Amino acid sequence: MECWWQRYPEKLREELEALERAGIEYTIRLQDEATGRMVIDLRYSSSGEQVNLEALYPIEYPCFPVLVNADGLKLPRHQNPVNKNLCLLGNPTGDWRVTETLAGLLETQFQRLRETAEQPDSDIASRSETHQGEPWSEYASYPEGAQIIAGDLQVPEDRNKGNLGWRWETQNLRGALMSISDEKNITIANTEPWIKRKYANCSSLQGKWIRTNQPPCIESAQAHFESVHPETKGQKNPVKNGQPNLAATLFPEETAWRHRQDGWIFSVAVPNKEKRKTDYHFLRPAQAGGALFARTPELHPLRDKHVLVVGLGMLGGAAALQLAKAGIGKLTLCDGDFVELGTISRWALGWSASSRSKALFLQNYIQAEYPYVHAKPINYRIGDPSAHANDQRRKLDEAIEAADLVFDATADFTVSNYLRLECLHRGKTHLWAETSPGCWGGVVGRYLPGKSGCWSCMKNYQKNGQIPVPDSMPGEDIQPAGCRTPTTTGTAFDSDVIVLEAVRMAASILSAGHENAYPKMNWDVGVVRLRQADGTLQPVSWETFPLVPHPECNHG
Repeated sequence: MECWWQRYPEKLREELEALERAGIEYTIRLQDEATGRMVIDLRYSSSGEQVNLEALYPIEYPCFPVLVNADGLKLPRHQNPVNKNLCLLGNPTGDWRVTETLAGLLETQFQRLRETAEQPDSDIASRSETHQGEPWSEYASYPEGAQIIAGDLQVPEDRNKGNLGWRWETQNLRGALMSISDEKNITIANTEPWIKRKYANCSSLQGKWIRTNQPPCIESAQAHFESVHPETKGQKNPVKNGQPNLAATLFPEETAWRHRQDGWIFSVAVPNKEKRKTDYHFLRPAQAGGALFARTPELHPLRDKHVLVVGLGMLGGAAALQLAKAGIGKLTLCDGDFVELGTISRWALGWSASSRSKALFLQNYIQAEYPYVHAKPINYRIGDPSAHANDQRRKLDEAIEAADLVFDATADFTVSNYLRLECLHRGKTHLWAETSPGCWGGVVGRYLPGKSGCWSCMKNYQKNGQIPVPDSMPGEDIQPAGCRTPTTTGTAFDSDVIVLEAVRMAASILSAGHENAYPKMNWDVGVVRLRQADGTLQPVSWETFPLVPHPECNHG
């Protein structure tokens, strides 16, 4: 591996000469050609005192900035309290330029950093600081994957300590708070029902919490644990009955610039039976309540909506996952087929789904990965006349009646016609998504009760050319070995274009009437062309149309 100072020898000369011109004493402590690491020790003059600094050059220097540590400083802001790294740049990757030098960075930023950190209420701090929060919990050292879900649990300001009810995934460093009680063991907060469902089969344990006015100890998990459980100091085995024990500190944490709210630091003591000792770990606090949807505020109305997805193949399977990710409140999944192994090159999920019911597998996956969504499967092929299908047929009938939107991804003429009739009869919104053979294009459309035409109206407009039919791959469908029915060819990344537009339409429909929600769509049918008639690729291009009732359709 070629080191940066070998590739850019003039940059190294520039670095050292800049330090000398600035009168900064330095010593190159490490310059390792095997790893590309370079470390320089500095003596820098600041406010009349000499400060010892450590500069760590990344392998990718000068494209990325040098990291500066100050072990001798203990600043209340703009310094990592554990590794002592200084926050010299508000946005290290955005504010750094390859023409910068370490000396220039120190000369322009160091003194300003100290002033803003030591006088946070001054005018210079207000003008100079990047307006972003510095969450204290981000400075703790967490093992890979370790977390505890804190949800939206709110502790009254007049409560300062008590007990925690929590559940623990025995094989992982992961868990979730279930309840918080005060020192009199009176419950003062309970977690959301969906979190309880998610952890229903996990071990139920007890822990302890305290409130402080200052950021808690995060230099080691054991030190933090003992600050909450002082009775365990010096004990060889601080865990009870061989069960993990939780410690939590509630404190005012900066979550946005100059804004503080209650934050958590968690540590856990876990018995290590093999080594006959106790291991201590920090658990990353995961805000799984409102924070789950803070990044998608326009989709908030979806939390109370119910979508029925019929057809869970290439289009419907992917659409179901997108709806779950968007935070739909309830999702009913209907398909009577199983996942063939050969389809995973374009189905929503992979190898582990093969030979399993599409509806059941997607339901289990969504409940595991998006537990805030209430998912129900219907393992039913519409039109099945057999007696054993009666129960599933009844479930479908109930789901159509209860749904806010029926998402038709069957690409089957008879099923789509049945669903449009059911939606017409019940006054339900019907949304459909189709691809042309080869996924050369596709169609997305909607029936809004009392406001637009239906799926059959669109087909009539396609017949007379008023709504175009996208080009298709010439030739017949294929029937791969092991596949019981013919199917079309086409890639997932092409079909996903249709899926994503259909989910956008669903989100728009379900958000109607809500303020600051996902915007309104001003069209009813969209036709996308991904290839030209000769098969040549073209950029994604949607053509949109209104859908008024067709005079030859039994729409009414």
